[in-house]
Amino acid sequence: MAEYWESAHIRGQQTLGVWATFAPDFTVGEVTLASHTADVAAILTRINDRDVQQDVVDLAAITRDSNYEFIHDVNMRAPQVIDANLPPDDDLHGELDDVFAVYPETQETNLERARLLVSLWTIVNEKRAAMTPPLPALEVGGTTVAEFQTALTNHPALLQTVADERAQLSQLKSQLSAHVRKVDRANKRWYQAWSNNFAAGSPEIDALSLIDVETGTTPPTPLEIDTLTQTGTSVHVTYVSGGGRRATSLTLLYQIIGVDEDFGHPTPVVLTGQTSGPFAAGQTINFKTRAENSAGAVEGEGKTVAIA
Repeated sequence: MAEYWESAHIRGQQTLGVWATFAPDFTVGEVTLASHTADVAAILTRINDRDVQQDVVDLAAITRDSNYEFIHDVNMRAPQVIDANLPPDDDLHGELDDVFAVYPETQETNLERARLLVSLWTIVNEKRAAMTPPLPALEVGGTTVAEFQTALTNHPALLQTVADERAQLSQLKSQLSAHVRKVDRANKRWYQAWSNNFAAGSPEIDALSLIDVETGTTPPTPLEIDTLTQTGTSVHVTYVSGGGRRATSLTLLYQIIGVDEDFGHPTPVVLTGQTSGPFAAGQTINFKTRAENSAGAVEGEGKTVAIA
């Protein structure tokens, strides 16, 4: 599906073709053939910059999510392993109860439980080392407490990296939009000046038929989500038919409550339905859609699903 910038870029190329062929010295205010050529070409450069940064954001989010899921997984399994290894009358059962009391269903509780778990796990290993004969440090599926501590320590930096990269992406998107508007205005200013500068029936006027001219664009209609269905730890999304009319771009976005500050996971809509995820058990996910064309963007009503 075409993106909003494509019509301005195509019209710019068509304008440049006519301009360079028939009157390359023609100017419109400060806009020259050379300056408009550079501006039209810069759209693709800015698109590439945006797409490269989107990849950077996606990679940072994958790294963050992988670390989060690792913490969550160990948070669920390690207390059980410790419980099985503690003697029934060990006084550490009280601290273990404190760990079990914090269920890792949000980012905050996941990290809170991890901090309690690191403390308990470290003490357990110290007691095991002091036994006669000494017992080896507990591991959970090959994971040591030091590796778990590293993941916990690194997580705030991973969150910050995602936030920083998203801010950069937002800036690039804003710069792209502003540049596309500049090119679009120059296309239209040129057309107005050119069509009134040359006589009717002249080759210059006849050449205007080679340029696609908008007849009036209205914003798209919203595309509404019909159902959110959990499939394993993923979510299958279906849409209400007939939505998104006049859109040149349809995007599905989601936000993990307690993990994401905003809807930072965009993916193109598949109107027949699509699957997002996987997610972690206990997470709550907000979904919404965005429909865009050159006249603007409109978002559908959000829907929420909790992963059991």
